[in-house]
Amino acid sequence: MFLQVMGMRSIDMTVRSGSQGVSKPYLDILIVVDNSASMLLAATPADRDRMQQEIGCVFACHTHEGPVGTTSYATNYDYARGRGIRLRSDVVADAVRTSMDEIKKADPNGERIRVGLYTIGDYAKKIVDPDYLSAEVQGKGGLLCSSHHPLLGGTKCKKTDQGKTTQEVLLNEKVARLSEDSDETSIFDLSLETLTKMIGRAGSGATPSEPKKLIMMLTDGLISKREWVWESPNKIAPTNPKWCDQIKDRGIDIAALYTEYLPVPWDWGYNAGPGASMGSAGWNSTWGGHMRGSASPSMTRRDYIPLALEDCASSPKYFLSANSESEIHNGMKRLLNAYLSSPRLTH
Repeated sequence: MFLQVMGMRSIDMTVRSGSQGVSKPYLDILIVVDNSASMLLAATPADRDRMQQEIGCVFACHTHEGPVGTTSYATNYDYARGRGIRLRSDVVADAVRTSMDEIKKADPNGERIRVGLYTIGDYAKKIVDPDYLSAEVQGKGGLLCSSHHPLLGGTKCKKTDQGKTTQEVLLNEKVARLSEDSDETSIFDLSLETLTKMIGRAGSGATPSEPKKLIMMLTDGLISKREWVWESPNKIAPTNPKWCDQIKDRGIDIAALYTEYLPVPWDWGYNAGPGASMGSAGWNSTWGGHMRGSASPSMTRRDYIPLALEDCASSPKYFLSANSESEIHNGMKRLLNAYLSSPRLTH
């Protein structure tokens, strides 16, 4: 009766939580692949043994150094392709392709999750703009250009093919061919700085124009340049997780899959760099890094990489180490599923 006197027939008694988020937010998944020369490692123990015996190196580098071993190939990369040797980069490409199935399960109508492809190495490059997997896109055509630090060569351009295709097909094609034009160095401070400028900020996920953002990074996590092996081996070190803060400060989540840098203790270059101690790296003076208090300076730089990448990730549950082909494939799926099912997406 009182309500009728006040001119109201009813009161909406529905309780709404002030912390309620978007149940199925819009999301950009930005796949970031380490495209440096160290990712051209032979993928299996058998192939690593074969390369070591036949050409004295387990990496399929693009560097021209005359005939490779006793073969007629001009580069280690040509040799590996000619002999059908599977590379770590091939395994990573397959893992990226199979991860599309997990994304489609989470977004079966292809209307909520966009996927893009980037690489890091000499610097960051945007290979494929984020879009929905079922979207029709311009496959290729004209020149694809990327500008970067002048000390690393200025602007690079390369021709692309023509034709319409879907975003998923384009991503699959691009990731499969990354190793054809790999970078010579792993300069992660510059790479992550340029990547940060490319990807903007994360939004609330409430609308397509303000998506939440996840970086799915696949890397062996080692800062390296070939010349440093004999010139400045102390510069060869794990990436500094502080470089990831500029991305996380923009509200962007980072998941990191460490594709393990495999030990090659018979190689003097490995022993001078990744196999040497953290204490001898000058990690703080050279790269501004600070070791965990529980870590010993006597541990090798290779052994510290997973600690650095775990600190780079937004949460320990968004970090995994993977060695074998199956571990890399399953690791990519596990990290995606951990994120896609996380309350982080709704709060």
